Amino acid sequence: METFQVAEGQDFNFFAAKIPQWKGWLASLVMDAEGNAVGTDGTSKTVGNDTDLQLLLSLRAKADVIVTTGKTARAENYKASRFAPIAFITRHPESLATLPAVVNPGAFENIFLTSSSGDSSMFKGLDKELSERGFESVLFEGGASSLTELLTSELPVRLVLSIANVPQAYQPSPRAILSKTLPTIGELKLEGQFRIANNLVLLWYKP
Repeated sequence: METFQVAEGQDFNFFAAKIPQWKGWLASLVMDAEGNAVGTDGTSKTVGNDTDLQLLLSLRAKADVIVTTGKTARAENYKASRFAPIAFITRHPESLATLPAVVNPGAFENIFLTSSSGDSSMFKGLDKELSERGFESVLFEGGASSLTELLTSELPVRLVLSIANVPQAYQPSPRAILSKTLPTIGELKLEGQFRIANNLVLLWYKP
């Protein structure tokens, strides 16, 4: 696995150059070496680190729209992004009324997406709606369960998986890493992998 040494404060620029621009859906997920996507506080903040944050920001900078679920938005107390509008998948928009991203939306108007289905079939409809709004590059930031639904949908999807705070001797197979958090996903193809600081980054694709 290739290892990169990046100057202090240059992680964002490194990821911006390393991760190609995409069309369609790209999902981002962080987990620890044990396969946990949320920490003891119920959020991803205690699982990730600053390197992971800079990776996420670099992806947001390339996205036309950021999509998340109401559940994730509430758990993570979502704030507005300076890079792109946020689209919330929820049947109850009023449940998000006190979120910082809704109270102070910033430069972009929030979008609320609904679906009559609660499984992978909903993403085809959401993709159509987002395309009709003119969005081409979608960044999905949902949790493991909603990510599984996206990855089992009919849509082609890319996945950027960051494993944070791993020791240098940590060298499991990429498939073993993936199966810890997404055990039902078997069709993903590994496109790339590298180490930066204390993080491993795996790039996957589902056609």
